[in-house]
Amino acid sequence: MNRVLIPLTVCFFVAAASGAHAACPVGKDEGDTWCESGKEWKCERCGSEYCPIITGNSCHVERDR
Repeated sequence: MNRVLIPLTVCFFVAAASGAHAACPVGKDEGDTWCESGKEWKCERCGSEYCPIITGNSCHVERDR
């Protein structure tokens, strides 16, 4: 039983963690931009959800627009 339960639990947490990184940050709506790790990101609609898309612009200060 444990040989099956442990891998299933690990898969569940990996899937949940990867999905959490795919969404825009809390409080960001479609069209909003923000600076993270020196790059500007924009929240865009990707199908039925919102996705962070890198704009190609660089920024030096962590800021919200």
